[in-house]
Amino acid sequence: MMDCFVALSSPGEEVDRQLCGDAIYPTPIVCEVPCLKDCVLSTWSKWSSCSHTCSGKTTEGKQTRARSILAYAGEGGVQCPNSSALQEVRSCNDHPCTVYHWQTGTWGQCIEDPSVSTINSSTSWSGEPTCSVGMQTRKVICVRVNVGQVPPKKCPESLRPDTVRPCLLPCKKDCIVTPYSDWTPCPSSCQEGDRSIKKQSRNRVIIQLPANGGQDCPEVLYEEKECETSSVCPGFRWKTHKWRRCQLVPWYVRQDSPGTHETCGPGLQTRAISCRKQDGGQADIGECLKNCRFMPPITQPCQLPCQNDCQLTNWSKFSSCSAD
Repeated sequence: MMDCFVALSSPGEEVDRQLCGDAIYPTPIVCEVPCLKDCVLSTWSKWSSCSHTCSGKTTEGKQTRARSILAYAGEGGVQCPNSSALQEVRSCNDHPCTVYHWQTGTWGQCIEDPSVSTINSSTSWSGEPTCSVGMQTRKVICVRVNVGQVPPKKCPESLRPDTVRPCLLPCKKDCIVTPYSDWTPCPSSCQEGDRSIKKQSRNRVIIQLPANGGQDCPEVLYEEKECETSSVCPGFRWKTHKWRRCQLVPWYVRQDSPGTHETCGPGLQTRAISCRKQDGGQADIGECLKNCRFMPPITQPCQLPCQNDCQLTNWSKFSSCSAD
């Protein structure tokens, strides 16, 4: 018999045998390779479950297993066995059906026993620390095979299993939370035109959840409150003064207008601005530069009419509307 194993990667692709050097080598088993034209049979199936739980005058436990013909023999090959050879039967549960025995249920939950003092912390078989002793119970009944529960006196009392046993309870774990964080900062400067209510918040984080009956976590992990009245922007405003008379722009500036006399032409006029409080009082100009977003212009172009040019007055105010 020759072993023939192929090295494969996880997706099932064939790889170099050396890559499987650390892997567990498959264990070969003895098998029979049918000759050409011989009958081919499947392997035996698993034994079936037992037909009875006990044996008596009229009942007997049996198990069966079977195999099937995969290929019939060709001319000159080994023939397939009779159908009786394709099935096997064996006895099972051959103990008498009149036997009485104790039947136990599963152990219940471990419940703390107040009468037992707390023990020093130890470790259970599962690796979890234990801090106290509890008790477990289970149901124990007398059973007659193939019948069911019968009175306890039918079973031997000396062989009766325990119904109560001590057990170790895992240590209680209280919820642990971090202290509250600092309050988030409120706006430190005034907000011009912003009337919305500012809030600040703080939070804390759970770093250990409760277990085994420990103290629960607090419901509130996030707090929020309104900021104290934020500083109101001081009532500063710009005040504009009258435009000064038009000043002729010097020739070296207005070279784009050749031929214009120095006594007329484009000019500039200026005006003064001042910073005032809302109540009209004088304020430092730096306050308006810091708190007022819009600064009015202090210069504008103007035109000095020449002697022979047409001269017009400023526009009058619009008249009242002629209709409703």
